Parts: sequence; C-alpha cells; structure tokens
Amino acid sequence: MVSPLALFAGHAWWGSVCGGLFDTPSYARRQAQGGLLQPVQMDAPAPEVHPDLKSLLGQLHTLLRQRRYQEILAQAGILLAQATTKADVAGQAYAYRFRARALQAMNRLEEAAAAWERAEALWQTIVDTALLAESQAGRAFCLWRTQPEQAKSLLERALATARAETRRPKAVADMFNAQGISWYAAGELEIAQRMFEFARATLERVAPDSLELADALNNLGVVADTRGDLNTAQRFYEQALAIRQRHAPESLAVADAFNNLAGIAYRRGDLERARELLGRAIALYERHAPDSASLANALANLGILDTDWGDLDAAQRHLERALQLLLKLLPNSVDVVNVFSNLMAVAVLRGDWEQAQRYGERALTLAQQLAPESILTAGAFNNLGVIAYNRSEYALARRHYERAIALYQRIAPDGLEVANTLGNLGAVAVEQNDYDAALGYYRRALRIYEAQAPNSLPMATVLNNLGVLLARLREWQEARAVCERALTIRQRYAPRSPLVAETLGNLARVALATQQPQQALSYLTEAVGIVESHRQLIANPEGRARFAERYFEIYPLLALTYVQMHQLEKAAEALERSRARAFAETLQRRRLSTVELPEPLRALIAEHERLEVQQQRLYAQLSQLAGDDAAAIAAAQDALLRLEQRQRTLAERLQREFPRYAQLLMPASVSTAQIQRSLDAGTVLLYHAILPDHLLIVAITRTAVKGYALPVPSQPLEREIQHFIRTVSKSPHFRTGQERQEMARLGQQLYARLIAPVQAVLSEAQRVLLCPDGILSQLPWGALVVGQRDGTPEYWAERVALHFTPSMEVYRQARRQGGRIGGVVAVAIAKYASSEATAARRTVAQATRHQHTHRGLPDLPEAQREVEQLQTLFGKRARLLLNEEATPDRVHSAARNAQVLHFACHAIADNANPLASALMLAPPGHEKGRLTTETILLSWQTNADLIVLSACETGVGLTRRYEGVYSLARAFMYAGARSVCASLWAVSDRSTAILMREFYKRYARGTTKDQALREAQRALARASWDNATPDEKQRFTDPYYWAGFVLIGDYK
Repeated sequence: MVSPLALFAGHAWWGSVCGGLFDTPSYARRQAQGGLLQPVQMDAPAPEVHPDLKSLLGQLHTLLRQRRYQEILAQAGILLAQATTKADVAGQAYAYRFRARALQAMNRLEEAAAAWERAEALWQTIVDTALLAESQAGRAFCLWRTQPEQAKSLLERALATARAETRRPKAVADMFNAQGISWYAAGELEIAQRMFEFARATLERVAPDSLELADALNNLGVVADTRGDLNTAQRFYEQALAIRQRHAPESLAVADAFNNLAGIAYRRGDLERARELLGRAIALYERHAPDSASLANALANLGILDTDWGDLDAAQRHLERALQLLLKLLPNSVDVVNVFSNLMAVAVLRGDWEQAQRYGERALTLAQQLAPESILTAGAFNNLGVIAYNRSEYALARRHYERAIALYQRIAPDGLEVANTLGNLGAVAVEQNDYDAALGYYRRALRIYEAQAPNSLPMATVLNNLGVLLARLREWQEARAVCERALTIRQRYAPRSPLVAETLGNLARVALATQQPQQALSYLTEAVGIVESHRQLIANPEGRARFAERYFEIYPLLALTYVQMHQLEKAAEALERSRARAFAETLQRRRLSTVELPEPLRALIAEHERLEVQQQRLYAQLSQLAGDDAAAIAAAQDALLRLEQRQRTLAERLQREFPRYAQLLMPASVSTAQIQRSLDAGTVLLYHAILPDHLLIVAITRTAVKGYALPVPSQPLEREIQHFIRTVSKSPHFRTGQERQEMARLGQQLYARLIAPVQAVLSEAQRVLLCPDGILSQLPWGALVVGQRDGTPEYWAERVALHFTPSMEVYRQARRQGGRIGGVVAVAIAKYASSEATAARRTVAQATRHQHTHRGLPDLPEAQREVEQLQTLFGKRARLLLNEEATPDRVHSAARNAQVLHFACHAIADNANPLASALMLAPPGHEKGRLTTETILLSWQTNADLIVLSACETGVGLTRRYEGVYSLARAFMYAGARSVCASLWAVSDRSTAILMREFYKRYARGTTKDQALREAQRALARASWDNATPDEKQRFTDPYYWAGFVLIGDYK
C-alpha cells in the first residue's frame, strides 16, 4: 500500500510567524511590553502632523495592526482631505503611506505603486529619508512582476537610502523588517533575507538585545526554515526567544517563538516536543489574543500534529476553528491557503478525494492570486498532484509535480519540499512502470532527508513507498528493512495514525510472500485495530465509505492470510467485514426508526438523514460547477464545511443523550456461523476479492467453508473484466467482428478464473448468492460461458440461479423485512415523444450530462403491453398506472401496500451525482416526472417483497470499492424492499418485455424469484419462449438482451 499522504508536501505547512510589523512606533510598543535593559540609541522624532490630525493618524495605526484594510482606505482618504485643507505635507504623506500599505496588502499592486510614488515625492519634500526608503522599497515590491528592471533599480536605491540614514536608523530597520515580510510572502526569499539582514545589522548597532532585534532574528529564522536549513532556523529562533523571554515573558512574541520552534521539532519528526512547544504558544494566545490570526495559525499547526498523530477528528476540529477565525480576520491571506492545504491532508487520509480536490483548488487559486511564483503556489501544485495521483491521473499528477519542483528548486534548492516532491514523482513513475526512474527519485529524496530531517515523518513516507516498490521488484529482504524503518518512525511519532496501518499492511505482504503468515497476521491484527478506531470517529456514512476505499485493503489481505493458515471461517469474516458496512449501518438506522422511539430521538434521526442527503447534494453541486466559478465553488464548500460540523455535533448528541441507541446503529461484525444460518439449503455464498497478486475466493454453505487463493495478477484480470463488460453491454448490431469473436472467449476465460476453482462446491448447488466487490459488482455473471452446447455458448445463468448482495449483513437485514402480502402495482410510461416532453428535454440533458449525451426520450411501445401482461397474470390483485397518471406522488401512494412494484419506463443513471439518478415518470420527460434517488431516500418507506426496475441502468451508478454501487436499486433497498431486480446497462424495449413476461409467468406460479429470472433468461438464450416466429426468437439469444438483469436481495 503506497501512502498517498506521503505524496503530500502541503500537509507539512507550518505557520511560522514573521514578527515586527512597523505600523506603530516600535519603541513605544516594546516599552509597554516590559522595557529594554540595554541602552538603546534614540531615533530623532518622526515627522509630526497637524495637532488636529493626530487622533486620525492614531486610528490608522490601530486599523493597520488589525489588518482592516478597507477601513484604512476610507480613513486615509479623510486624512488626505483634511491634511490638504490645512496644507499639512506630512499629513498628506502619511495618508498616501497608509493607502499604499492597505492596497499592497489587498494585492492591488498597481494602485499601491502609485500611492507609494506620491508618498515618496512628499517625503523628499519633507526630507525624511527613513520614510523615503520605505516608499522606494514599497514601490519596488509593487512593480516587481510588471516592471522588474525599474523595481530592481528602486530596490537598490531604497537600500542605499536606508544605509545613509543616521537620524532614525531604528525606524528604518523596523520598516525594512516589515517590507521583508511582504517579499517573503511573495516567495522572494533572497530579497526578504537582504531586508531582514539589514534590519538585524542596524538593530545590533543601535538597539542590541531589543525586542525589535528579536523580530529580525525571528524572520531570518523563517527564511532559513523555508529553505530547509533547520539548524540555522533553530539558532535564529532560539536567539529571538531568549531576548523575548528576558523582556516580555508573557507576550505574544514569545508565543510566536514557541510556535516556530515547534515547527522545527515537527520537521525533524519530534512530535512530542512539537506538541509541548505548541501547547505553550496556544496557552499564551488564548490568554492574550483569543480571536487573533496568531491563534488561528497555532490551531492550524495543532491540526497538523493531530493529523500525523492519527487523531483525524481532533485535526478536523482544530483546522476548522482556525479557518473560521482566518476567514473572519484575513480571508485572502497566506494563512488561509495553508489551512486549506492541511484540511486537504485530513480529507486525503480519510480517502475523501472529492473534498480534498476542492480544498486543493481553493488553495491554489488563492496562492496564485497572492504570490504566483512563491513556495506557497509550489505547495498548492504539489497537493493537486497528490489528488491527481490518487485518481489514477498520472500524467496530470506528473505535470503538477514538475511545476511544483521547478518553483521549489528556484526558491530553496534541495530543500525538504524538493524531497517531498521527488517522492511524489517516484510514486507516479511506479504507476507508469518506470521502476528505474522511481528508484532514482526515492533515493534522491532520502539523501535530502538524511541530511536535513533524518527519521522524520515525511522521510518515513518515502521509505514506505520505496518498500512497496522493492516488493514489486521481489527484493523482499530490502523491502522488509525499508518498511521496518518506516514503521519505527511512524510508530514513534504517530503511533495510532492510519499511516501506521498502511506500513503494517506492507510488511504483512512481504511476510506472506516469504511464507510467514503468522507474522503477517500479527501485523494485520494491529492494523485493523487502528483502522477501526479511526472509522468510529467518522460521523456520516459517506465519510465512512470514502474511508473504506482508502484503508480497507487490509481486510482482503487479512482474509488471504487466514486462507494460507487454513482458518477459513476467519477468512470469511474478514471479507464480510470489508463489505458495504456504511450501507448496513444506514439500513439498521432506518429499521430502528420504525419502532417506537422517544420523540427527541426521532427528531435526531430525521435530522441525521436529512443532513446526509443534503451532503450528497452539495457534493454533486460541487462536481458540476465550472472550474472558473470560484465564488460559487467557495460558497458550496463553505456550506459543506458547516454541514459536516453539524453532522459531528449531531453524532456527539446521539452518543451523549442516547448511548444505547448509538451503539445499536453500529451492527456487530457478522460471524461465519451467523452467515451459515442465514443460508438456505442448496445455497452457496461466494465472496471474491481481487488483490494485487492474488484472486481470493471464499465459498460458504450451511455446513462448510472453502477458501482459494489463486496467483492471479490484478491488472490483467481487471482489464479482461472491463473488456467483457463493454462487449456484452453493447448491442450486437454495434459490435465489431473482433468483439463478436472475443466475447465467448472472454466469457469462458473469466468463468475459468472466477468460478471453475469452486466448481466442486457448486456441483450440488440450487442457487448461488454472490457478494462481489469493486469492478466485479458490474460484471454480468450470468453471461460467463461454462462451455459449448449444440455449437453455441452455454452460459452460467443456464446452469444455476443467481442472486446478489452487497454484504451478508445487508442480506440478513433485507430478509428481516416484512415482505408485505398484498397486490401488484405496475407502472408504465410508453409515450415520451410528445410535444410537452420535448420542451423539457433540455432540463433532463443537463441533469445527466456527466453520464451520456441525451438525445431525447423515445417512446417505449412495449412498456404498456409489458404491464398489461401483469394484469392478465395477477388479475384483480394488479393495479396499473399508465402514462400521464403515473406521477411520482401517485406511484408513491399506490406503492405503500404493494407486494410487487413494477416499473417499465426510461431511467437515467448519473454516476457523478447518484442522488440525481431517476426513473422518468409522468409528466413524461418533465422535471416533475423524475422519481429521483434523493426522493426515494428521503420519503419512501416500503415493505414490498419485490421491486422490478424494468428500465435502463437501474443497477449501476457511482461505485465505491468495499461499499458497493450507489444506484436506484440501492435506494429502493434502503426504502425497505426485500429484493430488487435491476439492470446493468441500457436494455432493449422489446426483449425486456419478453423477459419480464417469462419471469412473471413463473413467479406468479410460486417459483422463487431467482429461479424465475434464471428460467426467463434461459428461455431467451435458448429461443424457447412462446408466441413468436423462429426468426424473432433467434434475435434475442445474445446475452445483451437478457444478462443485464440481476436480482439483489432475498431470492424467495
């Protein structure tokens, strides 16, 4: 298991504080904090303004300290007007100075340059060289990107002016210290260092051992820290702290120093020391500045520590609190970029790639606005590379990483950020099978870490990923040594992190490959404990599903270990524990909500369900927003953040107020004995799991458990499955000659891989219950080819009845549903091509644009005949809702007492937004006629024994590994259906009507649902159905026409 977080340099952002803002006379401010013990050369007075303007000037100083830039512009305008009236040149100069400062901070650089120029001219008139030098340096900064040659000339003039200043050297040192902060934030470390060095040299001469000198030393430490020179950074930070503790031990400046030294400890991997120092900083901030940006940055840093420690819940809380403070105080700042980056890290660890992408994009957008060529922007590119990597977009990931490393190398050659990005490039090279390049990247990264941050957590990440590569190369001994070193570091500094579980999983792979299953079991047992402890902290099912995608690979690995140890019952339990757990938990909650509960608990449950649907709606909204619609994206992300906070609050209330109910919401793991008791005689349950180097199959009957670990590489197997799905789901009229030849061969080959190994167990089986995972969830199992019969393929569906379940816990809950004894409600929309429907097609097309090109909804002439056959079969028990009368509301009302609910209509499957998947009811083609997944989840409750979705793609949708398919079928299972018959692809109108007629003929006679479907499918495959010519019968023998329908849930 490669560590995606390892590929996450932005995660290591640390809010180092640049001290010493120069908006207030620093001597007066520092005296107020405790005075200076060493003699300090006193500056000459600053230029005085008219007495009537002093109050206004003081207000501007206060506003600048508070960073209230918009108000500064207004007040500076007032100052300018009044100073002009009084012919006060100093007042006018100060007005332009404050205007320039505010505009520069707001990144309105062209306007700021003009304001600095006006100030410069006025200071020349007054002959104040300190403020003249500041104006020249400020104008140089504002022109740096657009007029670099002029900016360089101005910068040299500013430094020359400053060196010549003798009347107010301390003031000019403070000003250059503050200008250096601006250059640092823009990524111009060389210029920032020159500014800070000038300030330090001047202050050592005129104000030794002063708090102002401490600021300059601190800022030099920040530059060294950014460059990865941790020894130099620590020396400067400690010098600054010593001065501050002597003169102002309770000051915020001391808190800043603790914060920065904590960052050094963090980068060196000493998380305990980092936490201790950071705790001291936060205590000071909470006492003296509880609503400050400094506290926000410290909380963000604590979130980083929590993340590495493995406490993702605490990390989320601290980072969200930091973000709230910063969005209020400094909405467009470097600090906000850093918090977005670290929230992205938490999302990565939880496997929530969509959320991580959104945080990453917001960070990059803001970073490019603030400083396009800075280390900040480099980190944002690196982070987006992480997301692209984890979405298997390797070329895009490489481009992001290369842009990041180009910036890093220019700003801080061979620094720690370079090492992080080299590690990321190594991971991409591995996925592109360029192993030599990957080894080169990893070893270059490790050389930098060994020199600058040995035994640090980022180094452990590279070691972990190098171990994975060495295992691929079958260099088992070196792979074990590298992973063991990674584990030692992670267990020391982040003992309960999911990253520890990853490395334990990698060591387990090596142990299994070297025939040490007992050692593998030891590793995996510890890993499972860590993963489960983190999963319990996630409040919502969607978050748990994403977490499972990221970390549940340890369960198939554990099952493989048990198979090798011949402990097959435990292997079955391990696989079951990985399947559809979030869905099982939501089913459990829905089931419990139907029993008698206190009203406050009912209200909590209803709010919980409403928030889950709202969350999925926001995810879908974000996925559909255009990338350049920054305002809409930011608004949706903020809404999502607030919603997730409410979900956590709700979960905490549930635990606190109704602990017994909260415990019931998490069903206990199902044992093999319970699984066996849930299986009827003649039923065989099959679990399949695809691991990198093995195919694992566990077969269970009421009396036996069999396990098979087959040496089948995952990549070629998955390619074969994908090719088979694409071929079978394509109409025979559109298949190429090569596809027609390959389909039977692929079907036979997949049968040999997936079914033949357990043939002995299946020999007496009446039915098979399949619990597939990942891509296997979309496989038309019934179309697998057993062999040849009469010169044509014999399909598995002809041999045995099949039904499916996402997990055995879901199966057991489905079978506990009432299975109402009642009538049949049959719904059909045959007429879509009316003028009224045409007007609405544009709306439908927009809703499904991510799925396919929508070209209107054609009529379904067979749909009405299909449901009329049900009336013939079921007589008075059947109620038909046809065309215009089949509105979602009427269908919902009629379905409440139905034993069978049948839909024959169009459907839309939306993989990007599963909530928008819909059955297209009446009015046909109109928005009001859409029965969406969202509506079903929010308002439907049914005890139907069977719901048949005789429409296109009702069993497909967004697929999450380990959790299953988010489809219309899943929504109806959630609503309470005992079983659902759904389709895997766009089905044919005529053949579907025939298949349904054959199915219901048998079902009405009392045949079990799975056998009725099998016999109907066999009738089409063998052209043995009634009432048709031989030519028509032969048309529908291809599996495209019948294999797409599957039965999910109880077979009876």
